Amino acid sequence: MKNRIDRIIEEATTDCYDEYEARSGWQCYLEDEIVVPQDAMVGKKPARLLRVVPICTAVHASMQIGDLKITVPIETVRLKNKKQNEFILAYKEWMGD
Repeated sequence: MKNRIDRIIEEATTDCYDEYEARSGWQCYLEDEIVVPQDAMVGKKPARLLRVVPICTAVHASMQIGDLKITVPIETVRLKNKKQNEFILAYKEWMGD
């Protein structure tokens, strides 16, 4: 899985010259690659990822937990689809988490 994570990081940040461009690259990449809607977890709560939301220089997720709709940092989301979740894991590794 480490090689796949490294490939995702490379794809997301290709042609980025500084951290600002890399963050923009991640925003576009995650919006394009993560299929929505899909089942997820926020902490220990089952949730539904509605969409990926770029805010300033960070990436957030619009989530539905029961009747509640919230926006959270995408690195706090765990997608039930393991292949899709690798995109978030790569982003977290790139951020240094």
